[in-house]
Amino acid sequence: ELLPASVLEHLAPHFSEAEARLRRQFPDIPLKRWPEKVRVAPAGQPLRSPRVLRSVRDTVTEALLTERQLAILYRRPRDAQPQDWRIHPLGLVQRGRVFYLAVRLFDYQDVRMIVMHRIERAAMLADPVQAPQGFSLDRWLEEGAMGFGDGGRLRLVAEFHQGAGRHLLESPLSDDQETTPLDTRAESLRVSATVRDTEQLRWWLLGFGGKVEVIAPAAVRRDVASRVRAAAKRYSKRRR
Repeated sequence: ELLPASVLEHLAPHFSEAEARLRRQFPDIPLKRWPEKVRVAPAGQPLRSPRVLRSVRDTVTEALLTERQLAILYRRPRDAQPQDWRIHPLGLVQRGRVFYLAVRLFDYQDVRMIVMHRIERAAMLADPVQAPQGFSLDRWLEEGAMGFGDGGRLRLVAEFHQGAGRHLLESPLSDDQETTPLDTRAESLRVSATVRDTEQLRWWLLGFGGKVEVIAPAAVRRDVASRVRAAAKRYSKRRR
């Protein structure tokens, strides 16, 4: 889904030839059943994919490939009617089940993010894309694009209990992570690592519930504690 339709169409014969050659070269190995034996499991709660019109996806990816502007009909969540926008597509990002586009709107210089499934119609224009000078999709993401922080870094210190942090011994948060067991069975760990200051970090910490305690920085500790108190207050209300 990240490839333009024209590229997929061009590659289709090569995929077919590759499959035929594999069958000829390995006649006794059931290669055709390999797709039934591998899966990519989502790291979080599985979600259904928003519906993206095929015509929109094909036009957007083709414009991104050929570096041409787009005229789109875009409906924001609170809009009663969609709006006509002219955009400069700069990059396509898949996050979970959602496809995001990094774009310039009209002649504005700042790079913004829109979602593909809210595009109701797309037409490719003859005008070339005009990217901001020195724009890099990787740098745009690393600096906290898509509403996930301002790109700053912090030294996170947190204590994980009841085995909640054991996976961090094998999949560390950063190259400079330091881990200290707080008991003989490593059921409780103190973890210190340099990470980006993002909203995603807070979502990740809150996902452990009462099994994690943020020690530092103080601002992150206060923020997480405030959200936990708000959740506790909400759950303390009696529901019929």
